Amino acid sequence: MLRNTTQTPLVIFSVVVLVAYAFIVATKRGLLTGVKSGGSFLDFEQEGIIASDSDLYFVFLQKFPLLNTAGLLFHTEVLVCPKQEFSAQDQSTLDQFAAVALQEDFVQIEETWWSDRTVNCVELGYGGSPCATSCCSVPHTHAQLSYPLNARSAVIDNADCTKKTVFLYGTGQFGGESAYKALCDRHNICWSHWAGADYNPFTNNCNTFTSTVLSCVYGLSEKKPDLGPSD
Repeated sequence: MLRNTTQTPLVIFSVVVLVAYAFIVATKRGLLTGVKSGGSFLDFEQEGIIASDSDLYFVFLQKFPLLNTAGLLFHTEVLVCPKQEFSAQDQSTLDQFAAVALQEDFVQIEETWWSDRTVNCVELGYGGSPCATSCCSVPHTHAQLSYPLNARSAVIDNADCTKKTVFLYGTGQFGGESAYKALCDRHNICWSHWAGADYNPFTNNCNTFTSTVLSCVYGLSEKKPDLGPSD
């Protein structure tokens, strides 16, 4: 009987990739799960940031499939939206979802709902680029500081923005600009300096960044909605 030796290298490669992926995920989980529920890793008083006594911001995750990857790879970003900019009815709805998210990590928001909401949020996203200073690859321009919840755009060029999905992770006591400052303008890093040169497709990518924002900054769950090998 003839043996198909052409498949052997592919099988070996697949096993190596799966083992490496499992190791990376275990490492990431171990390093990022040191945050207690409802608290953050960062010392905001050291950064001159005073948290409010109430939850004034909703913290969302937006997810995009990457172009030309057959829906297997994904890019994520965090959106931090002022609670007061939503209607009273929307605030009530999102508060209920946020309570569920505390128990179930996140809640998917229906497209028919978020696609009609134009509330301006702060967009926090990361990608690779040829720069070496802290957070130089985390865009923070007017476009990111006034990002409508229903916008279909990303900080990277190869995201399929037509297939955006949105998830609510919970609430926070400070806005996206304060989160950016705490994450980027400090000597003691949380996971990475987030320079473009720090980018690594396996251990320091856009989804590592959003896990860090959610967990180390806001004290929310770092779990993601079905990202597969991208996470």
